[in-house]
Amino acid sequence: MFRNNDIIYVPQGQPLVFFDVHRWRRFEFAVEKFGLRVRSAAFEQIAGRLRAALEVSRHGREFAQAHPNAPAQTDAMIHDLSLITGALHGEMPASLRHFLLSDGGSWWIKLTDKAAESFHEDDYERTMNPVAGERVPYFTFGSVEIERFDNLEIALSEDEDGELPFAVDVPASGGLSRHVADPLAPLPIIREFCGVHGASAFGSTVNVTTLAEASPTHQFCTPLGRIGEHLFATLYIHYAVNIEAPVMSRIPDQSIEHYMNLLGKSGFEVKHGGNNHRILARGGDVVHLYVGLDGKESEGVEVMPASILVACAAGEFDPMQRAELLEAIKET
Repeated sequence: MFRNNDIIYVPQGQPLVFFDVHRWRRFEFAVEKFGLRVRSAAFEQIAGRLRAALEVSRHGREFAQAHPNAPAQTDAMIHDLSLITGALHGEMPASLRHFLLSDGGSWWIKLTDKAAESFHEDDYERTMNPVAGERVPYFTFGSVEIERFDNLEIALSEDEDGELPFAVDVPASGGLSRHVADPLAPLPIIREFCGVHGASAFGSTVNVTTLAEASPTHQFCTPLGRIGEHLFATLYIHYAVNIEAPVMSRIPDQSIEHYMNLLGKSGFEVKHGGNNHRILARGGDVVHLYVGLDGKESEGVEVMPASILVACAAGEFDPMQRAELLEAIKET
């Protein structure tokens, strides 16, 4: 499902940024400041499964020859996991629950003995330590996957008491933010395809498909860091958006100049431009034009189709108003 798709590398010192083009919002996640804890009951489950897998593997001559250090490595992984194990108290604060659940967001965790997906070990630069200062826990599910034990996967969901196995600790101040995106700034897809099923080397992702459409669902993952010396933690995020009306539309590549002329005659002025985009504004209306953007070859789209996007209409970011302006421009 992931591997080379929807993977986000976040440069050191920067937040992970998600752009929701439908509601024109910008989410920032200070992932390098996130912490991670494992519930004690989940730790016992993981440790038990690892020891059982080791015991089974010991009877296989090929495994023993290929992994002579497996017993020591298993003990080391269990030790590393114990560093973040403890009681997970309390409930997710109402403010965080509203922030995430009102937008259809959900997170989950994967712990691995190798870099996950197509990330590299160097992408997990940070050794995860407890979060300093006040922290807000996001309780969630996840899995542990151990490649050396024939890709052993230990799925962890809520237990019979409804307790979830992981807590992602988010700094209470500056850990998460959500605000209106700048309508006069181009989307980050002008420098790389970081839309749905894309990838980013700059920490950004956008819920736009290779066919220049806003997507109702978007998921992506990013490294959180290393746990001890033998485990890697990866955070996965999924967002769902109710698409009320189209705010973005494909147009023929050859009609870009026609749209530029039309918008100019309608009182729009160019506020920002580059080789593959123009941003025009008229009062409280802001329109983006994109052409020749990188697509994704594995998706069958090497170059995205030209498109028009209404970022703002009459000073508002409501999708319905923006869709009305888009339709009026296309009809003209």
